[in-house]
Amino acid sequence: ALALAALLAAAPAPARADDAGRPLAFTVIRGDSAIGTHRVTFAREGRDEVVEAVTEIAVKIAFVTAYRYTQTVRQVWRGDRLQARVNELLKGGS
Repeated sequence: ALALAALLAAAPAPARADDAGRPLAFTVIRGDSAIGTHRVTFAREGRDEVVEAVTEIAVKIAFVTAYRYTQTVRQVWRGDRLQARVNELLKGGS
């Protein structure tokens, strides 16, 4: 739980031009089970560099989703300055 909280609290670093098109993908594991994914993508939009991080978790009990968590964070950087940040969070049961 602590590792997941630390992962979710960490903001992606500013994107760099050489990161564009190179997504990072991680599997979220609880115990011995994969329960979700965490993906970070980098893109350039005009003068801006955009970093998007998406975490999707679904905990199932007997084939029924008992808990769902989805977080999307979008950051827009111009140089080394954060221009905008949008965070969307959805969590709860099935």
